[in-house]
Amino acid sequence: MSPTEESAATPRRRRADAVRNSEAVLEAAKAAFAESGVDAPMRDIAARAGVGVGTIYRNYPLRSDLIIAVFRRELDATAAEADRLAAEYPPAEALRRWSEALARFVATNRDPIYPTERGLMPGSGSVVAAVETASGVSPVSIGKPAPLLLQEAARVVGADPRSAVMIGDGIQTDLLAARAVGARCVLMLTGVSSRAQAEALEGDARPDAIAADAVELEAALDRLRAAG
Repeated sequence: MSPTEESAATPRRRRADAVRNSEAVLEAAKAAFAESGVDAPMRDIAARAGVGVGTIYRNYPLRSDLIIAVFRRELDATAAEADRLAAEYPPAEALRRWSEALARFVATNRDPIYPTERGLMPGSGSVVAAVETASGVSPVSIGKPAPLLLQEAARVVGADPRSAVMIGDGIQTDLLAARAVGARCVLMLTGVSSRAQAEALEGDARPDAIAADAVELEAALDRLRAAG
């Protein structure tokens, strides 16, 4: 290669490296934001991408610049996939494939029943179960009894979830969520659970306390506080 050709190739290599670094940073930021939220440390993103922190700040001086870039990249990919499928399949089939490829089935909670002043009604968990059965797709559950919601709440306030006390009326939701993160639980008898159901539980499956009203709840919290 002549000196002229070599000098011309050098900028191309640098541009190619810059493109690879940019993609690596955006992919790393996407993963970090998904795991830790948009406040994920820049040094962690840089380590994931295999670049220096300075590389990120040169391209994204503000955190908001990086967040916007990740969001725009995801939108562009979604639109590109829609265009590709529309060109290859009839409209209905293209929409189905696009939904299967990109949509996520997220359940806010899996409560099977919901107490109202008129009695028990089907809860969101009933609808989730129907969709799950019909689609064959299991949802990402962000509500009880999955631990994600409680873990995120603890992270936001800077607390250890094991120091918390869950107050709820559901054995299959509130109590199981508390156990999933190592928290204590006061089971209220004001909703869907009965004392007989709670007392039938054994060992660690039992709540730390049972309360029928606000007075009993206050007493239960005082006992838990005294116990540390």
